[in-house]
Amino acid sequence: MLNIGLLLHFYQPSTQFSETLRKITLRSYEPLLTLFEEFPEAKFTVNLTGSLLDLWEQSGRGDIINRWRAILNQGNIEVVGTAKYHPLLFKLPSGEVERQILLQEAVLKRLLNLSKPLGFFPPEMGYSRVTAEVISKLGYRWVLLDRSARLGTDFPSTPEVSRETNSIYNLPIKVVFRDPNLSYKIAFAEVRSLKNFKKVIDPLTDQNGHIVLAMDAETFGWHRRTQMNLLRSFLKADKKRASSFKLLNISRIVEDSSLGAELEPLDSTWGFFRETAAGVRVFPRWDNPENPVHNLQWRLLKLAIEASSLEPEGSTARSFLDQGEQSDQFWWASADPCWLPPMVKAGTDLLEKSILSSSRASLEQKKEATRLALEIIDVGQEKFGKKSKRC
Repeated sequence: MLNIGLLLHFYQPSTQFSETLRKITLRSYEPLLTLFEEFPEAKFTVNLTGSLLDLWEQSGRGDIINRWRAILNQGNIEVVGTAKYHPLLFKLPSGEVERQILLQEAVLKRLLNLSKPLGFFPPEMGYSRVTAEVISKLGYRWVLLDRSARLGTDFPSTPEVSRETNSIYNLPIKVVFRDPNLSYKIAFAEVRSLKNFKKVIDPLTDQNGHIVLAMDAETFGWHRRTQMNLLRSFLKADKKRASSFKLLNISRIVEDSSLGAELEPLDSTWGFFRETAAGVRVFPRWDNPENPVHNLQWRLLKLAIEASSLEPEGSTARSFLDQGEQSDQFWWASADPCWLPPMVKAGTDLLEKSILSSSRASLEQKKEATRLALEIIDVGQEKFGKKSKRC
């Protein structure tokens, strides 16, 4: 029997357009909730980001939150920890990393009455040693990383069954690796039916191990409308035990797996990377040294952290900074292939407002913030054009 851990990542940035949020909720999130209600015995793992929970609350969709609370009270779906506003944790100082994680824990407690989760999902699956140290310090027992954190490649050619989990070197935390091959096949609708899925995994089922899959929740119904039917067929087969696989929470997989050797995972994300001559991994979707917009964005974020990170809890400047650390503005500025000026500007505006409203920022810092904010948009439009380029 092959055990499958399936993590669905529910996330929207705090700057998401209200109409886009409405459509995604209608086509993806609400149908997924209906599936969870129809198959209450199904074992899933989900990442419910605080920024999305806040958006539902602010837009009057308390009914969505109430449905989540009822589903989670049944105890079959587990929620992992994450960073509330979806920053690239390996690009932040450790104090900001810890703050983002604690903000997420607070919103899970306030809206869903959840205590600290066992597992952790880093936004964009972005990982570094410093990230692991903070997660471990805060008491998480396992972290989900992409398989590229263990391998020297960002896209292995075949799915891989594991029989063990590993601990991170010299830290009391385990690491679980997502299988990118099969995750991508589902996310990009190369696998569209239970028959297709079985064709991929049947040769692996005699290995008596596990595969962990992780993908955006919007895969089902929003990005790929046909994939909601695929998920339903998974749940039917799992309920009837009519297949050679079984769905389990990832925490259960960690608990049941033997413990392998200690590892020192490599810096990684879910996206592709390249290595410099010095062997340093670069992740061009978010931080491309050859992209002048990225360089300006990271300068602005660094300035905002310097100016506003010590602002009092609840202050306007601190709130803008928390939200402005989001990864989306960098993704949409990559132009490889995504270029969405309104989302780039939305993230830029948050960081500029954080600095301009900071009581600790100097006049020079405020002038520099305004200059950088203007330059980010001007350089982006000059290099990539004024029109959006969707992924």
